[in-house]
Amino acid sequence: MKPVTSDTKWKPASFSRETLIVGTLFFVFVWLEFSLGLFNISEVVGSVLGISIPSDMASLISYAIMAISGVLIFWKYLFAELEKDDSFWKNMRWSLAIYAVAFMAAIGISWILSLLTSVQDSNQSSVDSASLLFQVVGACMLAPIAEELYFRFFLYRTLREHSRVLAVIISSTLFALWHTAAAIFIAGDATQLLSTLPYLPLGIAFALTYEKTQNIKYPILLHIASNSISTLMLFMGA
Repeated sequence: MKPVTSDTKWKPASFSRETLIVGTLFFVFVWLEFSLGLFNISEVVGSVLGISIPSDMASLISYAIMAISGVLIFWKYLFAELEKDDSFWKNMRWSLAIYAVAFMAAIGISWILSLLTSVQDSNQSSVDSASLLFQVVGACMLAPIAEELYFRFFLYRTLREHSRVLAVIISSTLFALWHTAAAIFIAGDATQLLSTLPYLPLGIAFALTYEKTQNIKYPILLHIASNSISTLMLFMGA
């Protein structure tokens, strides 16, 4: 069976073995630290400084660490990709079109779940109660950058060397689980699996955007727009 890269236009360079190892270690770390909450850097920092750090500020710190570590680990590949000369508005139009479909799908799934169940999204509940600082800086800026660096730039790009279909499925599924993993696996709330579903079409849209544009700036911009829309809807009481 031919590798998927032999008969497609997928062109991003493969990561070196050292980058793959370091990237994988940090990817596991951010899952344990942020998504599952098994390590808590903010508690360590707070105990050293003798202060108590609110949970939303702790999330802000975690996302900042995640984003900075991603840039430092992948900087050579990242800046080579960001500096590529491409058709920006053409790619953005395509990206926005596929996002619109995914957004409507996510809204539809959420609406159906609200009719059929009383399950509350644990991730959304924590965001809703967060400070304005976290919602604007964390949710709308740091989170999209950090998540796209790891789920698309690292995970999707690595899996894409072997299979485009598996790259979309695995990266999108893990991205969806990222938002509810602590409630599912740590708190033992299996009903949160349902809350994972609305994140799937968004993860697929970000993956397809990266596949189409082969430039991580488009999924990042799309993700920023997505989270900003959600935050605006929250402020408007939607």
